Amino acid sequence: MTIQIRSFTATDYPTVIELHNLIWPEYSMDLGELRFDDQHRDAKCRHGRWVAEVDGTVLGWAQHDQLAGRYHPDKYWLEFFVHPDHQRQGIGSALYDTVLTALQPFKPWLVRVALREDMTGCRAWLARRGFREDWRSWESRLDMAAFDPTPFAGYQERLAEQGITLRSFRDLADDPNRDRKLFDLLAEARPDAPMRDEATPVDYETWRQSVIYGPYMDKDGYFVAVRDGEYLGLSNLLRPKPGQDVETGYTGVARRGRGQGVAQALKLRVLDYARQQGYAFIRTANNSLNYPMLAINAKFGFVRLPAWVYYVKYLRDDDANLNGE
Repeated sequence: MTIQIRSFTATDYPTVIELHNLIWPEYSMDLGELRFDDQHRDAKCRHGRWVAEVDGTVLGWAQHDQLAGRYHPDKYWLEFFVHPDHQRQGIGSALYDTVLTALQPFKPWLVRVALREDMTGCRAWLARRGFREDWRSWESRLDMAAFDPTPFAGYQERLAEQGITLRSFRDLADDPNRDRKLFDLLAEARPDAPMRDEATPVDYETWRQSVIYGPYMDKDGYFVAVRDGEYLGLSNLLRPKPGQDVETGYTGVARRGRGQGVAQALKLRVLDYARQQGYAFIRTANNSLNYPMLAINAKFGFVRLPAWVYYVKYLRDDDANLNGE
């Protein structure tokens, strides 16, 4: 079997989407989503993508990328996809070697890969290549039929006593500064979220076009805690995909709004909205270090699923014993 690795071209979009969805049916993407993400990637983030062909058929693909919101010029995320019927045939190894070779001129500090903990074969594959576990993210699922809102009744009234109301993104259309205020709120809240890498500034217009007016936005399911025109916190659901659980987006509260029950109230408003829409299940994910949000989700009845495990490999010998986060 001869494996040919070549650079990704626009004609490969349908094939790489098909492979992605074959491997991750519960996290499926469509062609428009991947194109959108590619077109709205932050210019500072280095990105490369390759496909693996066998006898003219694309059986795998891989890429390296960087996170604009937690950016470090020498840190990269890697992803690998190989057709389930053609794994353990050297395709993944060939893609891995190609990606690492392409990164060499940039002298990367480290590379990371995320896998679900039940993917034992893939985890062993990473271990053989020198990756080690770095941290975990807990994914949880709530059965809306089993959720009992009774113990939380009156949450909006309790906020109102503090002068705080919960309004949807669409309902805030009368605020000419809405988008900028949301951006500023995120800029304040994000650095306090426990992550291995520090939050870094993102470009306002790039954020606005990719998040607020992107394909994942549900303008009626995006809620903001407001007091005297000031935005104190936000929480949202992403636009649902056919046949999948609806997913939560980001929940964050400004420092001046903490300790007042804002985060819990926002999450409850999101759940109220989900029930009104007839959603059967809600899925969320939280860093294992984010104890407050994990506690809130547990209180509502979210049930943990297999964790996402984040692996790291250091590529510079002088940094091999450093945390680097």
